[in-house]
Amino acid sequence: MTLEQLRAAIREAQLHADFPAVERWAHELASRCSALGDAVGQGDAYAYLGGALVARNEGRGARAAYQRARELYESADDLHGVARAINGLAHVAMDIDLNLSEALRFLDESLPIAREFGEPRLVGVILGNLSEAQRLEGDYVRAIRTAREALEILDVAGDAPRAAWQLINIAHCQFLQKKRSDAVSTMRAAYEYLSGATYDARMVAWYFDVWFIIAAGYGQWRTAALLLGFVNQYRADKSLIRLQLLLPWLSGPTEEMWRRLPGDTGAQLLAEGAALSMEAADALTRKAPFQ
Repeated sequence: MTLEQLRAAIREAQLHADFPAVERWAHELASRCSALGDAVGQGDAYAYLGGALVARNEGRGARAAYQRARELYESADDLHGVARAINGLAHVAMDIDLNLSEALRFLDESLPIAREFGEPRLVGVILGNLSEAQRLEGDYVRAIRTAREALEILDVAGDAPRAAWQLINIAHCQFLQKKRSDAVSTMRAAYEYLSGATYDARMVAWYFDVWFIIAAGYGQWRTAALLLGFVNQYRADKSLIRLQLLLPWLSGPTEEMWRRLPGDTGAQLLAEGAALSMEAADALTRKAPFQ
């Protein structure tokens, strides 16, 4: 396998949430680039590794990988790579450590570097993470504005999965603002990106997590339970750990769902939801009162 084929295999594994493969091939990429004296290639490998470790909720290893990537990029004067690595450190701080102040510090450091030296796609990704941080701060207006800027960039770059990510975040913020019909419309738009040929399993899981939150907010407890059953099984099938970012909005509705559904109904609906296809799960969101 050539280096370019190895990189392509890593990117494909990322899309399908095959993080053990990403980790394995990232180590191989690092070893081969080290033998060639290619610091940028090594930096890429450690950045890929950091992402795989974040997906496994391994904060210490992910932080070390992104820090090593930063050092390698800095040694090669690759400022695009430096911005990428710093954004990765923000990802760890926000998604695993829930250290919002540190995440914002890293994002504020990486964004101007990316705007000047990085590719547009990287700017879009950093803005997407910044929007997530702003949502955690409760600043939904800024979060939506930032996500819309990221969406425009990622749409032009042809990155459908990450464009969907922005729409899902916008919809979540709209729902938190009590703009329910706007949230539903935005989720419809997000699904159009997710149902294409290059969907990312992480974004699909995120989409249905937010739909569970919306269904619960509408008081549609049976639908909510079916959606939660589907997304829990989807995450299990894809070995996708649910990271910290949505837990503040998931825990309350989950507890309320169990209180609202009598007897064994909750468990039965979760089991039914686990057997649904992605299309059937989405069809639940296209019925009243979500129409």
